[in-house]
Amino acid sequence: MRIGATQLFFANKSVAESLAYAKETGYESLELCVSDTGALRPDTDDAALREMLGEAQRLGMAIPSLVPGMCSGFASPDPVVRANALEGLRKSVHIASVLGADTILCHPGQLIPQVRYDVMYTNVQAAMRAIEPDAKRAKVSVGVENVWNKFLLSPLEAKRFVAEVGSEYIGVYFDVGNFVPWAFPEHWIEILDGAIKKVHFKDFRREGHEFVPLLEGDVDWPAVMKALRSVGYDSDVIQEVAGDEAGMKSTADAMRKIVAM
Repeated sequence: MRIGATQLFFANKSVAESLAYAKETGYESLELCVSDTGALRPDTDDAALREMLGEAQRLGMAIPSLVPGMCSGFASPDPVVRANALEGLRKSVHIASVLGADTILCHPGQLIPQVRYDVMYTNVQAAMRAIEPDAKRAKVSVGVENVWNKFLLSPLEAKRFVAEVGSEYIGVYFDVGNFVPWAFPEHWIEILDGAIKKVHFKDFRREGHEFVPLLEGDVDWPAVMKALRSVGYDSDVIQEVAGDEAGMKSTADAMRKIVAM
């Protein structure tokens, strides 16, 4: 497994600067952010994308995944907002195909009082069915992330959600730390199995209810690594931990210890 970082915490840097920064602080890959105001935008042309890919290759860095900031509207009661989110997802799939990324992280949006749970389920699933032909053509997976959004609250439900869509290109982007307050990540991994498209590394301490540096929380990392190997996961593990340069380096060190478990 390659260890990677997400650009979320330094998206103010250019893509070239971000790739260099990730490499200098100990990572093998970098998950890029797509946003209307960032260095990588939905309308970035293919020539510029190929330059970014060339820079990654020059540095020996991989770009395994993208985080689009404009695709979290699928929980909205407004069909126009949902359609715009789907268009943003389509653009992100194309960007990923040019950059050589094989996964898009999809944060589907936040459950709100105005939209009942089953309606959100239907709307998000409809979006996944709509994007599936694009994802299949591009050979880019879309992974719905388990986030604090009151949605897909158990691994059984998440696996059912994916199975009902019925495509190898629609799955789960699994965040190890997000559900530690209520569950055990190794159980999620074993149940989701091949539905897992990418993995975020975070750690969480139940006492105090807070995210903490890797190896300082309640995640049973040996059990997590055993579970990942048992389901055949061998793609990137990407840290989603804020921190300065020293923090980036110490997190990379912790990740190397974890993947060696």
